[in-house]
Amino acid sequence: MIWDVESYRGLARVRAASTRRPGPTVRLSGDPLGWVWEQGMRMRIDRAPRWAEQGSILVADRLLRSDERGLLVTYAFDPASLPVDDTLFEQAAVYLRGLVSLYEARSSAAAQRRHVDALLDVVKSLPADASLEALTERFCETAMKITNATGAAIGVWNGDSGRIVSAVSKDGGPRAGDPFVPPASELALAVRANTMIVREGGTWKLDRTCIAHQNERWTHRPKSMAALPLHSPSGVNGVLAVWSGRSVAMDQDGLALLPLLEPQIALHIDQARVLDHVRETAARDPLTQLRNRRAFDEIFEAETTRFARYGRPLSVLAIDLDHFKSINDQFGHEAGDDVLCRTARIIEASIRDIDIAARFGGEEFIVLLPETSIDSAIEVAERIRATVAESDIDFQGKRIPVRASIGVSGCPELAAMPADLLASADGALYQAKADGRNRVVAASR
Repeated sequence: MIWDVESYRGLARVRAASTRRPGPTVRLSGDPLGWVWEQGMRMRIDRAPRWAEQGSILVADRLLRSDERGLLVTYAFDPASLPVDDTLFEQAAVYLRGLVSLYEARSSAAAQRRHVDALLDVVKSLPADASLEALTERFCETAMKITNATGAAIGVWNGDSGRIVSAVSKDGGPRAGDPFVPPASELALAVRANTMIVREGGTWKLDRTCIAHQNERWTHRPKSMAALPLHSPSGVNGVLAVWSGRSVAMDQDGLALLPLLEPQIALHIDQARVLDHVRETAARDPLTQLRNRRAFDEIFEAETTRFARYGRPLSVLAIDLDHFKSINDQFGHEAGDDVLCRTARIIEASIRDIDIAARFGGEEFIVLLPETSIDSAIEVAERIRATVAESDIDFQGKRIPVRASIGVSGCPELAAMPADLLASADGALYQAKADGRNRVVAASR
């Protein structure tokens, strides 16, 4: 019988046998095969182990050993037919080693072809209009395929920290959206070192570090991993990681091919950043840099869907600068533009990161306040109104008084559905103007 040995697991499994019986799996510890594996010497076993045919005499020999894997061979004889010298065993060992080497060379060549085919397939089949998340997920799957990994992740890097864009794993671990920062993260370490990092069993343990961050949840902790920084013309813009939860050593042939993926992934990351910048620019009012009406409508539609699903409170502020036309007439449009920009900054400084402020046109602004009751929305509106009133603007040596009227509405307190919010807040704004301006008015129930 020829045995596959996994030393790190302490097991030997039958790879080929002269009989059709299913071969056993043997734990090396305490078995003669363990001694042969460790010592690398041929051994005669007069007393047959439990896994062998009782009454036979065995001869065991080590054929190959590479890192934590290798091959053993055992011969079973009737005591009367045991060869008297080792010549036959020497000849058989040479013959078997030659066969195994030939088989492994052919297998390696076939694996290389499969690896290259996998690389070509992913490059040829990438859709031009796919999102960065979809593209990087495809790259993760390809990286796993060519390295025989059980998990892979791709993250983008902004110079100081990173974020996972895609992760594909059978073992748990990092997920899309997770951050990674030095010094604990292997991903960040590979970026900082600007070279591929390979960690393998026996020299590395996951509990000493982490792939992305220390709160990763694993069903099977990695026994080996590799992280490759991704280079674009502008520098390192991301990192690719692969890991294995079943092998203490990564596939070296596959790792050698990973750099062929690097320029493709880095290119798509750069393109995604350019597109994000273009989209962000298109969604902004060019004067105040607040979101424009179109961008606000898209966000408002998403919040409407969220309200329908969860029923969480949602409020809106409708803001209009009082007597803005007279500011333009008296001080000029350049002064009016300055007033609009400073008002926009006051609004941004008065709201949270999750709130959305937009310019609707002219001197009109709108603020969307998710997860905000009507009472809290009125407080925000009053804070904005008071700050605007206290911030008269000096323009070219002239003092410009600025005041704002604000209408407030909330769903479900004052409007039954989000679709009614804007009209409800606009009605409250009209009432604030009619009541004398420079005030906050909540919509009627």
